[in-house]
Amino acid sequence: MSNISDAFDAIKALMQTTLPGHNQLTNPYDIGENTTEQLLKGWGLAIGPGLNTQRQIGCDISIQRTFSIPLTRARHGNSLITSNKESNEKLLMEDHFLVVKAMEKDATVNDNLTITRCIFSGDGGIESVYADEDHYITIVASFELEYFEDLT
Repeated sequence: MSNISDAFDAIKALMQTTLPGHNQLTNPYDIGENTTEQLLKGWGLAIGPGLNTQRQIGCDISIQRTFSIPLTRARHGNSLITSNKESNEKLLMEDHFLVVKAMEKDATVNDNLTITRCIFSGDGGIESVYADEDHYITIVASFELEYFEDLT
């Protein structure tokens, strides 16, 4: 098995312990394709683009890869009362901070022999899952990981 699989498994385990009351999204690439139960409080793990960093050591190649972690929450409320919506936006941002903190600090990711570097690179802000309604909101955090693969 390659190191990318080990990295994926380490991040998934970290997400399960960081957000234990949340559901894993079955489709982290198309958030709107998940069930309403998953969207109530959800997280996903999507593997993004990779880059050869040109740091070859012996027979190992270094790869930098983006991992995206979409987080979702229900956004209860109506058009006249904003406090419930704002509360859920803040809860989503608290989830986001827990994930960033865990990915940046937790030994299971950053001290993993597979992953040599893991940094939070950014997010796109809070968005509605569905363009025509605001029942569910999401924020997608992006992380840059670097890992080595054996070429032999």
